[in-house]
Amino acid sequence: AIVLSFIWTDIISDTENLRKQLYADEISVIMDQRFLDVMLFVMQIVKRIRKYYGGLTTATQQISDYLKSSVREQGEAIIANSAYQFYFNIGLDGVQYFKGTNLLPESEMEFIQYAGIGQCYAKIGSSTAMRMAVEIDPNVFEIIEQMKG
Repeated sequence: AIVLSFIWTDIISDTENLRKQLYADEISVIMDQRFLDVMLFVMQIVKRIRKYYGGLTTATQQISDYLKSSVREQGEAIIANSAYQFYFNIGLDGVQYFKGTNLLPESEMEFIQYAGIGQCYAKIGSSTAMRMAVEIDPNVFEIIEQMKG
């Protein structure tokens, strides 16, 4: 929480209007009732970061981390306030977590349940949504494979 607070202070104190992007990979580690203050802080960042010419990218491999009953309210708020949302294959278990939310239309749940590699359902803002296929340029893929070693 201290590091997150330091980064947030840096973003809101910027007088040069430099674009800043905050990446929170595996944010699921804070999606726990024990860390309610941190989850609420992240919710505020999600809602306000665009006002400071910034962005926040969160990622998880398990949507259940965001939508399990103990943190569902905070998880839904973080997802719903995201300007760009990409839903790749989440399987049947993942789809079950979306039932009863307004995060995904019922018509797209089957698509993301069975989406192939690179296929996703994307929401951009509040009025644009589409199915997408993400393809990696073969040269970039080769570089990635070399990095993996």
